[in-house]
Amino acid sequence: MDASYSPWTSVLALGLVLALIVGLGWLLRRLRLPMSRTGLPMRTVGALSLGARERLVVVEIGTQWHVLGVTAGAISSIATLARPEADITDNGTPAPNFMAQLSALLNRAPNGKE
Repeated sequence: MDASYSPWTSVLALGLVLALIVGLGWLLRRLRLPMSRTGLPMRTVGALSLGARERLVVVEIGTQWHVLGVTAGAISSIATLARPEADITDNGTPAPNFMAQLSALLNRAPNGKE
């Protein structure tokens, strides 16, 4: 056995490898790289738990939203909707026209009288 070998060398090397794995996972999550091999612009818009193993999931593919029923044994397509581009921007915030609509509502007189 080599006299310069120390068990701490192995522990340090293992810690370095684990830190590298965690760091790369964090980086991939931050960059939100597409995980699809098909190249489709696909993302999960939202999900709603209906029970222990049942969920409704809304997936955006291109310009459409697909509502899917997900159970332990199957995935079923429930509906296909057009993406509501007028209401929400890409980062999930309300579109700028929301402020104009809110201002118009606040400036209106009560009971519809001006």
